[in-house]
Amino acid sequence: MSRPGLLLVAAVVLVANAFVLVRVAQNRSATVQEMELTERELSLQFAGPENSRIGLVLNWIDATAPWYWPWGSGQPTTQAGWLNEAKLRELGFDVSTPANTPEADLKYSHVFPRDAFVVLQYEGPEWEAWIKKREQEAEQRPSNLPGSDPRRMSHLIAIDVGRDPTALRQRYPEKQRFLIVRGVVRLFYQKVWHEQQHRLSDKGFLRGQIEVTNREIHVPLPHTSPLSSLPGNGSSAPRYVVTLRYGTRFEPWVAAVRRL
Repeated sequence: MSRPGLLLVAAVVLVANAFVLVRVAQNRSATVQEMELTERELSLQFAGPENSRIGLVLNWIDATAPWYWPWGSGQPTTQAGWLNEAKLRELGFDVSTPANTPEADLKYSHVFPRDAFVVLQYEGPEWEAWIKKREQEAEQRPSNLPGSDPRRMSHLIAIDVGRDPTALRQRYPEKQRFLIVRGVVRLFYQKVWHEQQHRLSDKGFLRGQIEVTNREIHVPLPHTSPLSSLPGNGSSAPRYVVTLRYGTRFEPWVAAVRRL
């Protein structure tokens, strides 16, 4: 590559790095929320033997999503839950075509997702109801099939979505219980499960499904020592607590890590 070409590449890299640094500085100019989370909510992610980078992955529960236990006995959901047609309309989706018409399947098969802010609650009644339902399903499974304890999963559960984070914070002011994060909502046309015939019927309904963005969080070098000696696999009880902060752009960073 010629010298002018090399200089151009170097300039592009410098501009890109400067943009990232400015973005990070803007985000961290103020802490809008802070919460302590355990290994259940922030699982370890190692880069590999040749890379000492350590990351965390934010885990959460979407109680409105279809649930399938590992042994395959779960059935598709039969109702939308709180992320229903009315909530989808509130988020800006066009839901003018009735879900019980023949045109609905085609109309809602290719709908673009919409950006949103997701409210994650730490424990609370919604989480307890989800746990109870999972435990009841576990009791009904064959004894020779494996399962997992739902209480070992994340204690964060999605309870609401909206387009305005300020309005959501006014609705959920307790920052130690409610975490507001960036996400994406997708619209799905869900066929109703026919219990007697054990198949999907011709009728359906609209439901949303949530994806949380910025789930992978880098652990900076000063905070890696409590985590670097831990094996990658989890344990029956959480092994560490992370202080997670979100800035003005609702992008997370690790402020502290301590072992339990």
